[in-house]
Amino acid sequence: MKIVITGHNKGLGKALSQVFESEENTIIGFSRTYNCDINDEEDRQKVLKELETSDMFINNAYDPIGQTELLRSAIKLWDGTDKFIINIGSKCTTSFINTVENPFVRNFIDVYTIAKQEQEQ
Repeated sequence: MKIVITGHNKGLGKALSQVFESEENTIIGFSRTYNCDINDEEDRQKVLKELETSDMFINNAYDPIGQTELLRSAIKLWDGTDKFIINIGSKCTTSFINTVENPFVRNFIDVYTIAKQEQEQ
């Protein structure tokens, strides 16, 4: 499987890259350390170009504009496919995700909150 990960060389993104790579997946990473700033339109286009031939997108790098724009563009690009988008690390897209009725987009913040509330009861 070909997986695109933003913010792939630190923290959670790095850990996810290592796990998926150890399972013999192909990882395409984008981060500021490697001269890709998702706040820059040209850099976002580089990510989207890779998504054309990828199976999964982990939108992990935080930027209040760039992360949201990447998510919106990925949803449009992959609409009607069985590919996976995982959005991590930001509440900036929570309200947007809740308005989208696409089966391959999940709001894990809400899933987590519901599970925690059920545990507390």
